[in-house]
Amino acid sequence: MSERTRILAVDDQPENLELLGAILEQEGYRVSFARDGADAIAAVERELPHAILLDLMMPRVDGLEVCRRLKARRPSCFVPIILLTALSDVESKVRGLDAGADDFLNKPFQRAELLTRLRSLLRIRGLRDELDSTESVIFSMVDLLEGKDPRTRNHSLQVAALARATADHLELAPRTRQELTWSALLHDLGKVGVPEEMLQDPDRDAASTAAYRSHPLLSARILEPIESLAPAVEILVAHHERLDGSGYPAALSGEQISRPAEILAIANLLDLLRRQPAETRSAPGEALRAEAAAGRFHAATVEAVLAAAANVVDEPRLDDVLPVPVVESGGTILVADDGATNRQLYRELLETAGYSVVTAEDGTAAVEALRRNRPDLLLLDVRMPGIAG
Repeated sequence: MSERTRILAVDDQPENLELLGAILEQEGYRVSFARDGADAIAAVERELPHAILLDLMMPRVDGLEVCRRLKARRPSCFVPIILLTALSDVESKVRGLDAGADDFLNKPFQRAELLTRLRSLLRIRGLRDELDSTESVIFSMVDLLEGKDPRTRNHSLQVAALARATADHLELAPRTRQELTWSALLHDLGKVGVPEEMLQDPDRDAASTAAYRSHPLLSARILEPIESLAPAVEILVAHHERLDGSGYPAALSGEQISRPAEILAIANLLDLLRRQPAETRSAPGEALRAEAAAGRFHAATVEAVLAAAANVVDEPRLDDVLPVPVVESGGTILVADDGATNRQLYRELLETAGYSVVTAEDGTAAVEALRRNRPDLLLLDVRMPGIAG
């Protein structure tokens, strides 16, 4: 555990903060304090902690509202939150977890339990940070690519801001907004496989044009191993397609082009039009409306992008553009229990709630089922024959 690991303790009772500080500092954590929910939100804005210990019942802004606000923002949505409360009823715990809390601990708590739960959540946070590093590598590739030509600097970020603002303006579903934003950020990734002279040559011959027009397919090939990005890849592959079939790489037309793909196409073209030299540039809005009049875009979608563009800042920040991840519904759960009645009870309960359930009668069977089914969650009985939970 690094000495730089920062924990924010939030409680309106000074003696509770003193106790938390003593426990955490003894373990080497760096601890900061807030005396109510409003102070906690301000503290997070000043310096993002690695985890938060949060009292539920507080004046001004209670713990539930703090959870909701922090989990609705990026990057604070990834900060683990443990709710601390004297309330022990199930309803309070459910409300806390629904608000976004990652764990729940009743007062008075045991020192060992607090530290164990905190370490567990910090371990998960570390895995999330590794994923952030992977994302950063991808974004750095795009940034490096666009940095080769001053005319395209931050192009993908600007397109993502336009696409995200349009999705918000049209009140698209949260899942669609997330996929559209990712596709916009990554839509030009495939250009890393196109020779630099082809990227900057406005007078490409037929062979160079064909190579250049392959970049959406190259983006798809690069991102193919990342299963979670599959819907975004479907969108970005079509960002040069047009309703009249004049686009590329597949000459799609009409209803073959999804609404998110059309939004990305228009946002991409709008930013490129804005970057043209002033002496040769026509009004971007007029140019897009002309494209719609020619049958390449829906006029309503063009107007939606133009309306949303008015609310996009000139230099958007990545953290402001990236969406808060949408919580998946459903999923596969592996239940391991040596009691047949328990397995059946879990199956009925979880399948009724919309989950796919795989069961195992002991630890050895659970390991095999894990390899075969790649579940999203495991429910393990602690005491089982063979390999214990």
